[in-house]
Amino acid sequence: MSPRARDKSLKSTHNHADGQESGLLLVALGQVIYRGDPRGGTFHFEGNVERLLGFTAAELERKPWKERLHPDDRHLLDSCHDEPLRLEYRVIRKDGAVIWLRDTRCLRKQPGHPDLRVGTLQEITRERNLWIELQHLQKKQLLGELAGVIAHDFNNLLTIFNGYTEILQEQTKPGDSTAGYLKEMAIAVERARGLTSQLLHFGHIHPAPPGPTRLGPHLLELCRFLRRIAGERIEWEATLLDETGWVAAAPREIETLCLNLVLNACAAMPNGGHLGLTLAPVVIRRNDRRVQAGWKPGPYLRLTLTDTGLGMEKEVASKIFEPYFTTKPPGCGSGLGLPVCLGIMESIGGRITVESKPGKGSAFHLFFPRVEPMQIPKAAPTAKTGLPRGSEKILIVEDGAAPRKVLAASLRQLGYRVSCASHGEEALRRLEKEPEIALVISDWIMPIMGGVELAQKLRDRKSVLPIVLVSGYASSLQEITSSHLQPLFFIAKPFSLSVLAHKIREFLDV
Repeated sequence: MSPRARDKSLKSTHNHADGQESGLLLVALGQVIYRGDPRGGTFHFEGNVERLLGFTAAELERKPWKERLHPDDRHLLDSCHDEPLRLEYRVIRKDGAVIWLRDTRCLRKQPGHPDLRVGTLQEITRERNLWIELQHLQKKQLLGELAGVIAHDFNNLLTIFNGYTEILQEQTKPGDSTAGYLKEMAIAVERARGLTSQLLHFGHIHPAPPGPTRLGPHLLELCRFLRRIAGERIEWEATLLDETGWVAAAPREIETLCLNLVLNACAAMPNGGHLGLTLAPVVIRRNDRRVQAGWKPGPYLRLTLTDTGLGMEKEVASKIFEPYFTTKPPGCGSGLGLPVCLGIMESIGGRITVESKPGKGSAFHLFFPRVEPMQIPKAAPTAKTGLPRGSEKILIVEDGAAPRKVLAASLRQLGYRVSCASHGEEALRRLEKEPEIALVISDWIMPIMGGVELAQKLRDRKSVLPIVLVSGYASSLQEITSSHLQPLFFIAKPFSLSVLAHKIREFLDV
């Protein structure tokens, strides 16, 4: 072999080896390289093609790359003009699965030659899903913090409404015509308190009050309210095949579940339709296929809510329990109702499923684990006596003028002498000037010095003065409990005057 032929053969061998190494490197990196004329949109692919996309390179080259993209992402290729460029979009694999790709591309232009676009494709589905999940968690955390602030301010207002209502009730004589009005006001305050509990429950700031609840009778009473929510254009039918079963959910949780589901059903029937509610007992046995999916065998109460609305595609139905996912127009839905329902059902060990087809309506099934009546603690009988009274001097520490005023009026109504301060430092000064103060009632969060810090200062001074802390933030109970400050008691706003009156005497009569 001539020297020239030998050199040519060696060069060919090296090129072949380099090509094999490049191909192996692409497979190891899990990437695909493409090149071609951008005007036609069809490219030549090399590397880990079939493993990444399911297609062979030859199959991919049969139609423009743009047509492989998810329909909602195809516009991204049209709006990109800068080179080099990095894009992230969804692609439909051969098996129909949707994956996320990162496309890093550049355009090479040479005079006298056609333009050449080259780029790499790398799957980022897991990375993208983790990023989306992080965004959801951050939004939920922010919403939870916002819910706590709103609940705190709202509970301060409810404390005012509740306080003056109880004062008027104490002053109202039996048989007075205003007694009924005051009772309705008290009921409205309690329902409003339930709304703040739902906010805090969603934000995971504190759980709802525990059950159990007798589901059938509670639903029967709730249906009257739900009918009004549905409106006259919705035909309503309720069938309760079980009226004796108890479940672990609290009444407010059941109300939240039903309200969210009914509102969604009504939104799916803008021109009217039929809404059905059915309660029936079911038993999931050990050989049930649902047990393999994590369901616990045992007796359940299944609450089914059906509608004859628009229905949903399978892809949409699979996402409805994701936070912030909604099919409603902007400003018409938050995407939080169904995630709240899922959270409630999971918290009691239950399940929620959905069946839906476009144009055929939807059916939501709520499976409540059934509990036995013997598991329900019996309420202790209460003596029908008036509120306990006293004449000691009590210091109220509250930065809000209106809550401070109503609390002072309530305590004076019970015979106590009252002194007031707007923060912890002012409270310490008053305690030095007024040694006769027998008890402190302090808000938890205040400017300059809050209630927990005030309790700490008193303990450092070796004071045994009892302190009752109140707060619209129910989460503050954990901080107060962990502070090991005694003697100390926590009451969440809005609180009952009866609870406060009895707790005062519990401290002062020791």
